Amino acid sequence: MRRVKIVLNSLIITTLCFFSVSLFAQVEIPRGKSGSDYVNEAKRIVRGISPEEAKEIYNRDKTTVFVDVRPYTEYAKYGYLLRRLDLPAGRLIFDARLRIPHKDTPIITYCKKGKRSAIAAAQLVEMGYTNVRYMKGGILAWKRAGYPIMYSSLVGTIDMPLGKTPEEFLKEAEAVVGEGITPLEVKKRMDANPNTVILDVATRREHAIRGFKIPGAVITSYGEIVFTDFMKKNFPDANIPIITTCTKGKRGLLIAKVLKEMGYKNVTYIRGGLDAWKKVGLPLEKYEPTQERKIKSVNLLQVEPPQGKTGQDFANEAKRYVRGISPVEAKIKFDNKEAIFVDVRRRSEYKSGFIEGSLDIPLGRLIFDARGRIPNKNIPIITYCEKGMRAAIAGSYLVQMGYTDVRYLEGGISAWKKAGYPVVISPYYYKIDIPQGKTPEDFLKEAEAVVGKGITPLEAKERIDKDPNTVILDVATPIEHTLLGKIEGSLLLEQGNVPFNIKKKVHDARTPIIVTCATGKRAILTAKILKEMGYKNVTYIRGGLGAWKKAGLPTAGYVKGEETL
Repeated sequence: MRRVKIVLNSLIITTLCFFSVSLFAQVEIPRGKSGSDYVNEAKRIVRGISPEEAKEIYNRDKTTVFVDVRPYTEYAKYGYLLRRLDLPAGRLIFDARLRIPHKDTPIITYCKKGKRSAIAAAQLVEMGYTNVRYMKGGILAWKRAGYPIMYSSLVGTIDMPLGKTPEEFLKEAEAVVGEGITPLEVKKRMDANPNTVILDVATRREHAIRGFKIPGAVITSYGEIVFTDFMKKNFPDANIPIITTCTKGKRGLLIAKVLKEMGYKNVTYIRGGLDAWKKVGLPLEKYEPTQERKIKSVNLLQVEPPQGKTGQDFANEAKRYVRGISPVEAKIKFDNKEAIFVDVRRRSEYKSGFIEGSLDIPLGRLIFDARGRIPNKNIPIITYCEKGMRAAIAGSYLVQMGYTDVRYLEGGISAWKKAGYPVVISPYYYKIDIPQGKTPEDFLKEAEAVVGKGITPLEAKERIDKDPNTVILDVATPIEHTLLGKIEGSLLLEQGNVPFNIKKKVHDARTPIIVTCATGKRAILTAKILKEMGYKNVTYIRGGLGAWKKAGLPTAGYVKGEETL
């Protein structure tokens, strides 16, 4: 009997081995680069430093920017540094110049183990940053060395606020201002009436990166328009024709509403903003920081002063939504790490210092960026500006968006400093000297040369329906998936993790892979990586999930933690 069992077991094992060999004979393993190859390439470009060296720099030099390149959800599991710049690896080449506008800024990148941060640091060097290193061993090595780590039950977890969305703010503004006008209509009005004023509320960093502006446009900001005598001094007539703009037109629409409420009667905005102006081939003027305050004189026969709201009126309205907090109370929360401080000033105002560890979200960008930077509605937030009024308005926006625990710093950072509390002062935070290496467009062109021009959402849908083995690889972040959803059946893998994990998920080099993300840009970069890793049938969706939804194709909801399955 025992001999029969042995023979049967041998037959079973032989059969299983035969089928296993047959199965693997049908799988073509990708033979290109590995994750380690990308890391080794990066290390030839950039130097790593030990956690001990990083800690010494962290304590001694607060001008050094520690860039956390992990997706937000890793903060909850592994912790994070108090003084950090949140810049996920997948967004690095697109956002770095805006978030770190000085090429000589001392930068130390870090991730979980040091691999993604090495690649990120090398990309920054390629972009033209001159002082970049990465932390060997990542935050795990930092923790093993016994150095302090921030943990929070809320930071790193996603629980989106469910109040007003950016789209709802924009609809409210459109109800007051109208649908705006095209760039060509703007040009006609400018030619017909030399008194027409173009107010551009894009940031100076945006202008420095692009290098141009609309001829004669006056670069300003929400705070300057509402809380200073800028408008009264330069444009005292309520009837003067004003056209607002920004990079894409959204902030232009919001500030046009504000001007209407201030009593200006002839206000509109450019649909699509500066991008639309450039796209139709209208003339541009080189951006010169020394000339940005050059305001042409306006010829007025008579002046009718605007009779609408004042800055104080806007602040008082905001205070009906949000409570202030004194510098003394705020300092206690700062010391106990009980709140996130959000600086809503322009970067040029950082010259007077900023509160260590605060998030930089300018007031003009707040409603568009808050959910992406603070994706948990229950995180305690303290907004601050120079004197408190913009912070109150920012706080009111956050409350309307659905954040549940928001205060603004009474008296602003001026009161904080007056109380003798510490601030960080670094020229790299307020001076602009954009790196002159590879641009995002350069990276994308390189990728397109390898991958091609991608496919439309409808073509992607046809391929998925035709071949059920097609893999839709979505490299957006968990925050984006929460906000936008996903294509049904997608494999979710944040871009920075692709070189290290894709071979565990997709074993056959011949598997059809279609890459996507929110806009399509990271998708093309990831498709290039997959090609280099040895995958043979790779493309991407032009326009990403945004284009997919615009085409009316179905999406599915995101399940928390789905990307780890």
